[in-house]
Amino acid sequence: MARGGYTTALRLRALPLALAASVALATATRAHADPEVALDRFEPVPAGDALLSTPDVEARGARRLSLAALLSYAHQPLVLVMGSRRTVLVDHQLVGHLQASLTLSHALVIDAALPAVLSQGGDTGRAGTLELGGPSGSDVGDLRLSSRLSLLAPRDHVPGAAFTTTLWFPTATGRYAGATTTRAGAGVVFGSDYDRVFWRLHLGARHREAADVYAGVFGSEAVGALGLGYRLGAAQLGAELVGATGMDAGAGWFGGNTTHLEALASAKVSLAPVSAFVGAGPGLGRGAGTPAFRVIVGLGASFELARTEPRGGTSSAGTAGAATAPTNTVPRASGADRDRDGVTDARDQCPDQPGDPDASRSGCPRDLDADGVADSVDSCPTLPGVANADAKLHGCPPDRDGDGVDDATDACPDEKGELKTQGCPASVRVVGQQIVITDQVNFATGKDVLAPESASVLEQVAAVLEQHPEIARVAVDGHTDNVGQDKANLALSRRRAIAVVRWLVARGIDERRLEARGFGPRRPIADTKTGEGRAKNRRVEFQILKKTELGPRGWKDGGVDE
Repeated sequence: MARGGYTTALRLRALPLALAASVALATATRAHADPEVALDRFEPVPAGDALLSTPDVEARGARRLSLAALLSYAHQPLVLVMGSRRTVLVDHQLVGHLQASLTLSHALVIDAALPAVLSQGGDTGRAGTLELGGPSGSDVGDLRLSSRLSLLAPRDHVPGAAFTTTLWFPTATGRYAGATTTRAGAGVVFGSDYDRVFWRLHLGARHREAADVYAGVFGSEAVGALGLGYRLGAAQLGAELVGATGMDAGAGWFGGNTTHLEALASAKVSLAPVSAFVGAGPGLGRGAGTPAFRVIVGLGASFELARTEPRGGTSSAGTAGAATAPTNTVPRASGADRDRDGVTDARDQCPDQPGDPDASRSGCPRDLDADGVADSVDSCPTLPGVANADAKLHGCPPDRDGDGVDDATDACPDEKGELKTQGCPASVRVVGQQIVITDQVNFATGKDVLAPESASVLEQVAAVLEQHPEIARVAVDGHTDNVGQDKANLALSRRRAIAVVRWLVARGIDERRLEARGFGPRRPIADTKTGEGRAKNRRVEFQILKKTELGPRGWKDGGVDE
């Protein structure tokens, strides 16, 4: 860069000898140069955009103000190598950015950004007879004004497109903080948003006045950025690749000293209206201004501005009796947005319900599981569910027995069970006209006294009866083996059935729903000649005799025939 008869410094990892010689010849009349260049390569996107360096395609809302404050730390962005001598001209730069973006319509965004070098350090160096000064102190950077005009809104798999313009004004006064002339840039942005994934591509050019260019370094450039993002609720992850290469005559495209390339990874959390973000990544080239690595932190906020509604009144000609337009009249303009959620009615799939521009259904409340229940009130936001009067179950998969196993996978959807038994009770379930128990009800040998271990299975029987009020009458059937006298076994089986009925009544089961029967050894289910078979025959069964659609009324009020 030439100014006032001397040439300013270059950021060089490997300065060619021919270029070093030209530096010396160009500065024969001056042995010292105070570099006045915009060294920092980080150009933050307009406040309110999703990523760090790759701008969005669309505007967020129709009338919205977005603010942001960022800090960018660049490590060793300017290194001079002359033969075996290596000089770190700029060891570090800490730059703050203050930004304000205003969305004027659904298609137009304007942005103002003012950087400031808060801290920088480094050494002086020499290229031939030219002494290159190191950085010192803090300084305001070059004021940036930009605009973005959306040309095509993204739809389905067709990406959207936008046109960008940028002006940088030479408001800096110190070395390495800003350029000496006004710079200009223009570009195009392409991008699409899917359910959770989105991408952006920015291509453009930046022009410098010839008086502010030296050998293409810090001169006019072609620029580009590619960004990918993934949203998960209020959080977002991003990855970007940002680069530039010199376009000035004689410098050559993609030269080592004139090509910038760095990668950035970022994370962002948004809790409306505030967002916080961090980013970091390495420099991948050795061009001027490319740091060894960069770290970024920042805060943002976005606010919907009050809109002006149509006002009623007489016509401009003052005609008496002219109709007065109601204040809530829906505007007919192509940018109409009657629910004021920032998505035009033409694109809003929920035009009468405020929603989210980034939702899977544009303009609808965000609904990650697409079950029709907005995430803000969905108790199971990642599982498709149904509406429920209970707020704790609203939006969750249906589970009519309330056992925590949804009906779609519950093998016993009408009885409370356990996950390990696929939603069925561990030992008891209703099968057809029987309450089936997988564990036996045991008694003391030869007696009608319930064994303590029988309490568990009987508790489950009581629970099933409570969950099924339509079961109006159950027969509790006692059975014995064939050892002993038939008459004695018959009496024992009936006493055991009565003992079970009494236990259930004591646990709150209405006695009108129960009756005890004894069959002794008359209905064996296994071999009566083996010990194992006789053990299976000593059992209690629960047969469903009657059901009623009246529920408890059916057996409390006599709705079922006795």
